[in-house]
Amino acid sequence: MQLRIFAAIVFFIGLTIWTWLLIEPKPVPETVMELLSASDWLKFILAKLLHAAGYACLTLTLGIWLPARRMPLLLGITFMILHGVATEIIQTYVERHGCIRDVLIDWFGIAVGVWIGRKFWRPMWSANRYFSQTSISARSP
Repeated sequence: MQLRIFAAIVFFIGLTIWTWLLIEPKPVPETVMELLSASDWLKFILAKLLHAAGYACLTLTLGIWLPARRMPLLLGITFMILHGVATEIIQTYVERHGCIRDVLIDWFGIAVGVWIGRKFWRPMWSANRYFSQTSISARSP
C-alpha cells in the first residue's frame, strides 16, 4: 500500500510539472537553447524523445498507483491520451506550436509505458493480491 501512495504522489507531482512545462511558452532555459542552437536536428530529436519519455514515465507511475483491475487502468490511460491532446491544443494559445505529430509522439510514449509497465505491473499486482489474501486468511479462525 505504501508503494501505491508514493506512486500517486509522484504521479500527481510529475503530471503537474509536465503539464506546466508543456504549456509554458519557453520551457527550456536560454543557456540550454544556446548549447543546442548549433543543431536544429538535435534539438528536435531531444524534444520529441522527451515528449515520449515523459508520457511513458507518467504511464508507468499510473500503473503502479491504480488498483490492479482493468477498468481503473483503462480510465487512467484514457486520461493520459486526452492529456496529450489537451496540452497540444493549449499550446496553440500560449505562443507554442501544438501539432498532431506531437500528439502521436505522446501516444507512442503512453504505449511504451504500457508495454514496459505490463512486465512490472503483473508481478507487483500478483504479489499484492497474494499478501492481501494471506493476511485475510491468517485472521480467520
